[in-house]
Amino acid sequence: MQVSRLLLALGSAAAVCGAPLATSLQQPWRGADKVDLRPSPHLPLLSFRPDGTFKLAIVTDTHLLDNQLAPGNESEVNGATIEEVQRYLERERPDFAVHNGDVISGEAANNTKNVEDAIAQLFSPFVRARVPFAVSHGNHDNDRYSTHASLARLERAVAPQLCYSRPAPPGIGGGRFGDEVGSDNFWIPIHASRKAIRGSRPALLLWFLDSRSGHTTLERGYQPIDSWVDPAVAIWLNATASAMQRAWGTLPPSVIFTHIPNRYHLVAQSKAPFRAKLGGVTDERPEHFPGPNGDASRPHAGLNIDDPLDVQDKAASRDQAYLDAIAFGPLGSSRIHGIHSGHDHAADWVSSCPCALPCVGSSDAALRSARHRRS
Repeated sequence: MQVSRLLLALGSAAAVCGAPLATSLQQPWRGADKVDLRPSPHLPLLSFRPDGTFKLAIVTDTHLLDNQLAPGNESEVNGATIEEVQRYLERERPDFAVHNGDVISGEAANNTKNVEDAIAQLFSPFVRARVPFAVSHGNHDNDRYSTHASLARLERAVAPQLCYSRPAPPGIGGGRFGDEVGSDNFWIPIHASRKAIRGSRPALLLWFLDSRSGHTTLERGYQPIDSWVDPAVAIWLNATASAMQRAWGTLPPSVIFTHIPNRYHLVAQSKAPFRAKLGGVTDERPEHFPGPNGDASRPHAGLNIDDPLDVQDKAASRDQAYLDAIAFGPLGSSRIHGIHSGHDHAADWVSSCPCALPCVGSSDAALRSARHRRS
């Protein structure tokens, strides 16, 4: 499990580099005239604090059900993870939380009840702490008895007044069964004040983009799923951002969440000048992390070196369409605070953005790869 925080302040800037590489920017989306700028009207309006700050808590790769076949391990691992999440939320008291994927290890589920119980357990700390949240599911969440859409339905049932996740418009998930396995494409507005009018220009946008992957359910043949954000998402991004521009004039700053890193994370990790400037824990060999009371013979489990990163469609670069939409579509005119990913269990760093992605205006940190830490 990985936990981190992001404290944002009101204000904006913009910087864009490079040139567009794909043609999907010009394709129309049939639902463009139906973009609703007042999402989730049944939920409370989210806003910055009176002091102008907004604290985001990020949790990722909790992998409930992991190794549950080991005697006694399921309750031990699940319990330790849930306890860590509870402590984290109580300590940080965030305004909003994001789970960035691999909520469960779906391949270890024996039935749908396993999945239902795991979701109820994991999100119980959010309910107790009254922390609103949304989820960008990961590759292990699409598996034997679960899909991204089915988990989101369970999460909304567990926390109906706290869960801000919502399904993508029909056809935006990508490919066959896309509405189930690639459903996490949505945005959430964060307003400057609680007194803001719903549908007015927010101070911040949170974007959730589904990197899919994993497998279809056993019922649907257990087939592998494409491991990149579908090109249809780029069309939806452009249409949605254009509707925002028409309504608001300019776009507010954004933070983007997707479970599997895009290939520019790999560029930042492996090539000059980015590699030399990585900020964070960049060398996680177990010997650098002794166990309890400094016992070097018992290093913390789960620490390794994810170098090179596993990223979206590394071989064929089929993640380019949504990256072009971010950089060169309407969204590229705004400030992108960062693109946050999980997935790689031992890569905890922040990097400046390689060319052709929006850079953060006031600093140059745009890509964040999140580390897995087993409790």
